[in-house]
Amino acid sequence: MEFISTIRETETSELDVRLAKKGDKEAFGRLIEEYKVSLYRIALTMLTEKQDIEDAMQNTIIKAYEGIIYLKKNEFFKTWLLKILINECRSILRKYKRVAPIEQVNVDIGVRDDYSNIEIQQAVNLLDDDLKIVTRSATR
Repeated sequence: MEFISTIRETETSELDVRLAKKGDKEAFGRLIEEYKVSLYRIALTMLTEKQDIEDAMQNTIIKAYEGIIYLKKNEFFKTWLLKILINECRSILRKYKRVAPIEQVNVDIGVRDDYSNIEIQQAVNLLDDDLKIVTRSATR
């Protein structure tokens, strides 16, 4: 009996995919409703922040709605939908890699602390001009 139920669900899903490809918003909504738990679970395994999970799911639904007409085989709708979600999650993770917390940023970016050499600089300034040139060249 369970096997027959699964066949009916599959037939219903494929019918909804065909209808959604023709522009039926309600059929598309039923498909998303059917797979939303799977979408959430996969997003949860890849992302940690609730906001990111919601963004990934929302972007997935939008891209799926806009691109369903390009789906070649209706029976692969779920696989196609999950692939879109995975790509969205990866996109979000890439954005985080570009942003480094301030603690990880290398503070020494070539800025010198000239205050530590003030005494030496004052002594060089007291020298004759021809000696200053040699001294400055030697310190660089």
